[in-house]
Amino acid sequence: MRRCDGQSPTAPVATPAPVPVGVRQVMPGSSTRSGGVSVLAVLTLLVGFVPFLGAVAVPLGWRALVSLEAKGQRGRIPAIIGLVVGALWALDCVLWLLRPG
Repeated sequence: MRRCDGQSPTAPVATPAPVPVGVRQVMPGSSTRSGGVSVLAVLTLLVGFVPFLGAVAVPLGWRALVSLEAKGQRGRIPAIIGLVVGALWALDCVLWLLRPG
């Protein structure tokens, strides 16, 4: 039995070739992001470990975390560590000022 276009209903159909996934290869040691390490994140880490500069490390770390994503830079972990350690130093200073006697 033939169809209207003259072909047999069981005519072989060519299967399309598989499409490559297109995985982007990254060289070891290179970054997939456009920017490098954030200077603010490293500065937050350094300032966070100075005993009486905790009040400076908190807003600096917050600003570093906000700008990391916008600039496509690395340094989230150092910014978080500096922010947390700086917040602990700031809390210690406040508790020391509020101590009785």
